[in-house]
Formats: sequence, structure tokens, C-alpha cells
Amino acid sequence: GREILQRKLREVRADMPSLEDLQDIAEKLNKKSVEDLFAGLGNGSITAFSVMNLIAPEAPHEPKTGVVASVMERIRGSKGVKIHGMDNMMFRFAGCCQPVPGEDVVGFITRGRGVSVHRSDCATAMGLGTEFPERRIEVTWDTGKGQSFVVELEIFVEDRKNMLRDITEAIADTNVRGAEMHSRGGGGSGRFVIEVSSLSHLNRTIEKVKKVKGVLSVIRSKRKEGIE
Repeated sequence: GREILQRKLREVRADMPSLEDLQDIAEKLNKKSVEDLFAGLGNGSITAFSVMNLIAPEAPHEPKTGVVASVMERIRGSKGVKIHGMDNMMFRFAGCCQPVPGEDVVGFITRGRGVSVHRSDCATAMGLGTEFPERRIEVTWDTGKGQSFVVELEIFVEDRKNMLRDITEAIADTNVRGAEMHSRGGGGSGRFVIEVSSLSHLNRTIEKVKKVKGVLSVIRSKRKEGIE
């Protein structure tokens, strides 16, 4: 936990607070001691962002992202999956595979970000399982009524007018959180961030997009993601 905080402090060129200040920060984050504060950073029950926000609130602790990329930053919380053997553990859905209910999932304990939830067949997850088997943890879906999950689709299309409009209309029954299209040569590509409730909902949406005239292919985007 101390190493995580030291790395974040170096990034913003800030000094490590005194023990007295660290104790005050720990208490503000509902921890009894500095040791508990560092332990929380290590197991993910406290985010480095929350600590840094108390140490240097004016510093830019999070990288700036574009419209679609910013939407893909998953909500950290306690809804969506059940983490076996741990209560009130922060988790996030991995951006590399973007799991949705209906797919087998597995969790990995990260440094400073709680549990990262991946699809079981995700290449990143399989690599992490080999390299860090001690960090693997069992997770299962625990979804509520009306809950949705964000997925990014990468779309390749013919370059024609109104393509973005036609795709959006084809999936009007699905909430589109972000969209962007780019032309290049005789074709184009785009990214759509959508909300779905399940794997079947996602597959239905993909099939609707594929039926739009000029759409060449639709795939689930993959983002590079490691373990911290």
C-alpha cells in the first residue's frame, strides 16, 4: 500500500505526508490507523484516487480521455457480481473483455483497484492466471432488475452518408452511451458504447447492426489491460 501511494505522489511531484497527516487521512476514510490505510490501498478497499484527493486535491490524479474512452471507464461498486470470501470489496469490469451476464467470469485481485472481473476465456485473464495464480478469485454474477452493463463495439463500414444515423436507428431500443465514426479511403470505422442487460441482449444488438446496409463487420472492442 505504501508503494502505491509513493508512486502516485511521484507522478504529481508531491511529498509523503507526515504520520500525523496520514493518520488524519486514514480516519477520514474510516480506517483506524495508517497501517490500515496502507492495507486498504493494497487490497483495493481504498482507492489511490481517494487518498490522493485528500493529499493534493488540485493535482490531476486521473488521465484525461476522449468521449468514448471515458464512457468505458467502468463503475466501481458493489452491484453486478458476488466476490466469494470477501465482503464490500471494490471491483471493476475489465475493459479488455467487457464481460456481461451470461458469460463465465473470473476475478483477479489488483493493487489499488480491488478485483478486476474478466471473462473466463479472455486472453488477458488466462495470462494473469498463469503469471499470478495466487491473485485469482472466484466471482459469480449477482445482478438486479434493470441493471445494465457497458460494452464497446468496433464497427467497419462502407463510407456512405447517414451511416451513423442508420446504425443508431437500428438499435434504437438499446441505450447508446457514446458513438464516433471515422472515414478513411473508401470505407470507415467507428466505435459505439452501448448498455446491455445480458449476453443475449448484446448478441441481438450486434445482429441488428450487421443488418444495416454498408456494415462490413461488428466486433467487441478489446483494450489492453494488465494487473497492478
